[in-house]
Amino acid sequence: MKKCIRGLASVAALCLAAVALAGCSGGGGSAQKAATAPADRNGDGKVVIGYSSIAYSIAVLPQYIFAGLEADCKTRGWELQHLSAEGDAMLQGEQISQLIQQDLDYLVVFPADPMLAVDWMKEVSEAGIPAVMIHTDVAEVGREYAKAYCGPDNYAMAESLAKAVVEKYGADAGIGIVEIGGVPVQSDYIERVAGFDDYIKANSNFKVLGLEWAYSNRADAQSYMENFISTYGNQINVLMGFDDDLTLGGVNALQAAGMTDVGVYSITGQKEAIQAIKDGKMTMTAYYSTAATAQNALKCIDDLAAGKTIEYFHYTDVPLITKENADKYEGEF
Repeated sequence: MKKCIRGLASVAALCLAAVALAGCSGGGGSAQKAATAPADRNGDGKVVIGYSSIAYSIAVLPQYIFAGLEADCKTRGWELQHLSAEGDAMLQGEQISQLIQQDLDYLVVFPADPMLAVDWMKEVSEAGIPAVMIHTDVAEVGREYAKAYCGPDNYAMAESLAKAVVEKYGADAGIGIVEIGGVPVQSDYIERVAGFDDYIKANSNFKVLGLEWAYSNRADAQSYMENFISTYGNQINVLMGFDDDLTLGGVNALQAAGMTDVGVYSITGQKEAIQAIKDGKMTMTAYYSTAATAQNALKCIDDLAAGKTIEYFHYTDVPLITKENADKYEGEF
């Protein structure tokens, strides 16, 4: 996310729900009513989905998640009520209370803080609103108040990149790694750093030389990489960036320093990062599809509306993009 340790969220998104019938035209026909009826929990003739987000304008990923939910809700003819806290976790709690008052059928939550979200989700549950967590989960003690989590397994995603690094260099290579993260108090970044570092420590003699937090600000990430280069120089064999936007800032610094032999690993799968892989400036990124995550959340609501019992975790597949398969993912995010 972006430079904003003063919280975590933004004007964001809302939406989701049930089965859209082919050929129905919107506006209250019998086909439209049949399509919306299962998800219309309140019986008021419309489906209202609430969406509370950690952020919108301060980072790219929340914008894509919101766009996916918004488009799918529009396709289904459902009303979208969305609020984003723009990085302010306390504000997000207040906004969730506001959304509860909007006579929602379902609520989707991208929380700023998993522990704070426990009380938020308890309030939602007590209001009788089925809720789905998206991208970031509520803390384990609060999962009884939500129906499902849809998004990546952030720990496993970063672990797979660490495994790729060890396999490439060999466990006894003694390489030096520098890392650039996003927001230090945000759970997805915390899990990514833990997944990568835990695997490296347990399966190699590699050394993590340093970690800096750039708050999803590419210019700051570039400055941190310049500092790493000044401090460690040729000891740096690998840059691990925990979001493509940050990683690309590091790439700029490496290119300017002529350090083109440093392995660069990342997470997200942005178009610009994929092009950097094709150009040989990056080694690999984990492709996380925000569209698939939004679709998974909608599928959960469909199933809940149909009265089905669903599993809690619905992880988005996260393939690794390399130069060999980059063409397959061009333009996707």
